[in-house]
Formats: sequence, C-alpha cells, structure tokens
Amino acid sequence: MNQRPIIISVTSGKGGVGKTTTTGILSQQMADLGKRVLVLDGDLGMANLDLFYGVRTHYHLQDVISGDKKLKEILIPVRDNITLIPSGSGVLQLNQLNHFQRRSILDQISSLQNEFDVLLIDTAPGLNDNVLFLNCAADLVVTVITQDPASFTDAYALIKVLNQEFGQQKFFVMPNQVESEKLGHEIFQRFEKVVDHFLDVSLIYAGALPFEGRGALCTLQNAQNTNSAEFKRAVLELSTNLISVEQPVFKNYGIDFFFEQAIGWAS
Repeated sequence: MNQRPIIISVTSGKGGVGKTTTTGILSQQMADLGKRVLVLDGDLGMANLDLFYGVRTHYHLQDVISGDKKLKEILIPVRDNITLIPSGSGVLQLNQLNHFQRRSILDQISSLQNEFDVLLIDTAPGLNDNVLFLNCAADLVVTVITQDPASFTDAYALIKVLNQEFGQQKFFVMPNQVESEKLGHEIFQRFEKVVDHFLDVSLIYAGALPFEGRGALCTLQNAQNTNSAEFKRAVLELSTNLISVEQPVFKNYGIDFFFEQAIGWAS
C-alpha cells in the first residue's frame, strides 16, 4: 500500500487526441488491478468525464469554491474503486481560479490521500495556467499524441514549457488511435527524435492504444463492451507500466507539492 497516491496526469497539447477517454479507461483498468482510484476532471470549466462514466453531477468544484459544499460532498463513486471529482462544464469561474481558491480545493484533495492509491488527473489541452499547474504537481506526466502533425507540434510545445519553465524532466508518451503496436513505437520514435533534437528531457514510451474500427470509445460502457482483445491487452499493459514505475521516479513531495505550487501562482 502506498503512503500516498501516485499522481498521474493525462495531458496533451492538442484537443481531440482521446485524452479524456484514455483517462477513463486507465481508471477502469487500474481499479480492476485492485487500485483505489480518485479521478480529478481537471478540464476546469469544460469538464466531460461525467459523460464518459455515464453519471449525473448535481454539484461540482464551483460549489466547493463558493463554500456551498465540501469536496467530500461532491465526490461521485462511479464504480467499485473509482471515485470522480467532477468539474463544471461551461463554468467560466473555474478557468479563473486564484491561488487561494486552488489551495482551498487542493487542501481538501490532500485530506483524502490515505483513502486512495492513485490520483488520476485529466487535464485540459493547451497551455493555460490550470494545465501547467496540474502537470507540475504530478509524479508522472502522460502526454497523449496521435499521428496528426499538429498533435506533435502542440505536445512538443507543452513539454518545452513544462521543462524550461518548471523543470520537468521525465515525460511518458502514449500514442493513441494507432493501427498496430509497431506503428505506436514508430510514432513515439519520430516524436522522440524531434524532442531530443531541441530539449534535454527523458521521454518514456508508456504504450500505445489501438484505433477501434467503429470509432473512438467515448463511454465506460463502450470501453467495457469492446470486443477487441488487442485493445484490452494494450490498456492492461499501459496501466501496468504506469503503476509499476519504481518509486525513485516519483517526486519526493508528491501531493504536498500542490501546496508549494498553489502558493506561487498569481491570482
């Protein structure tokens, strides 16, 4: 049992690469492996993980910020071993949090750390303050890419900022929507070649997820009912790779790093 949760962010420079679906299926597989998973919908203001899980959210983080609810009161158990922290969709205030509001939320998240083994964060795409903030607080940053050249460009930009402005050194890279495992490795190698040419960072191949012929998996039910043995194997491999990383890779400050970051961010 971990003394604190492993904090894993799932991020991307570009939208539409399957980041939220990846977060959802990872949470399911990690729960199946016996991990107690807390999922933070970190796409603040444009949240949609509740749709993936097929649950209705009556309250969300804006209710915590306003003082109407405590964090524990908005948690949603979506299945055994998976609990969701919902964020609001179309709530402008969540994209305009000051450092005191961030600290209030993360203080309450920290109080839950003994109840979970994994804190899985689905960030928004792009480079806004919330995206950088949540990625900086993670032990493992998983960057989702596809074959789309724009995906390469935007993922590179995100890694560059996290490295040069915030000192991040290690990044897990997950090619998504690939036609074969071989292609997944090739996409990673092409991306690694570009990044290594300009940045002094360590990229780690996390595994790749295959493209399902009927389209992207967008709900938990679809993910559970997929008939693709290849997809199930890939999800198991990806999840195992992440939760079995040796402890020295993790930041020694872990979830408490939220506080250090929260203090330093301008309102």
